[in-house]
Amino acid sequence: SMRPTRLLRSLWLVRSILYLATGALLGCSTPVVVIWMIHGELTLGVLVGGLLAYLPVVAFAPSLARLERWRLKLVDEWPVDDPHLPVDRPGWRHRLRFRLREQVTWREVGHLFISGAVMCWLDAVLLAFAVWFPVTFLFYPLTNDLEPEGLFVFGCGVALVLVAPYPVCAWAGARAAMARAILARRGTRSEEHTS
Repeated sequence: SMRPTRLLRSLWLVRSILYLATGALLGCSTPVVVIWMIHGELTLGVLVGGLLAYLPVVAFAPSLARLERWRLKLVDEWPVDDPHLPVDRPGWRHRLRFRLREQVTWREVGHLFISGAVMCWLDAVLLAFAVWFPVTFLFYPLTNDLEPEGLFVFGCGVALVLVAPYPVCAWAGARAAMARAILARRGTRSEEHTS
């Protein structure tokens, strides 16, 4: 356990900020990529009942999950192994059918939607407020008169600089725990693949 004063001098804060910043960037860009992939399917005219438009999302989810497992190394002590079973026969059709039967594929699709629809925006808002308010308050006296009001705002900025790292690190830890719970291997290898 880390003492509260050591957090401000540790790499945990920097790693948490990197984890949340890359999550915000990756998550906010994911819907754009998915929409672009679906749009490509629509312009080709191969959309049949929405299924073919959904296939790029399913195909994209394991790649994003692999990247998320790599990102977890920033804030997690234990690596998260790839829970996918090896494909037993060659061919893209067999591979697709095989992956569609795996529970982990659907968890990865769920993680893709949760990250792209909600979590990335929360990451971005938290980082914006954790950086914007302290910096704005710290530089207030430089742009305004140094009156009692300016000193009070500066004091608030100093207090925020000392307090803001704690919710950032707590959110990064909670976000990593959620990603680990969704993307990590569960039970035995045979339970992961449904017939």
